Amino acid sequence: MKIFKKHNREPKEADAPQQEYARLGKALTRAIVRDNIQVTHNWKRFITVNFVRGLFVGLGSVVGATLLVALVLWLLNVFGGLPIVGDWFEAISSALNKSSAAE
Repeated sequence: MKIFKKHNREPKEADAPQQEYARLGKALTRAIVRDNIQVTHNWKRFITVNFVRGLFVGLGSVVGATLLVALVLWLLNVFGGLPIVGDWFEAISSALNKSSAAE
């Protein structure tokens, strides 16, 4: 006597997005693999792609660091008037201003 039956059911409408996602995932994987093979077999394209990638990584690092330093300086100026930590923030801000003026 079989306790569990194997159900052959038709795909429901709810299964359609899952099947579509699976199909798109396979297509994307094939495209990425094909692109990687093309890039690694063509050394000129390999060098060009990595050079451009390096430029954008460097540019992003510089812009990110600049924004972070600007945010820190702005916060130091905003919180400089607080009673407890204000003196500490002002000391840090003046030290940063002195070091930037010395350069």
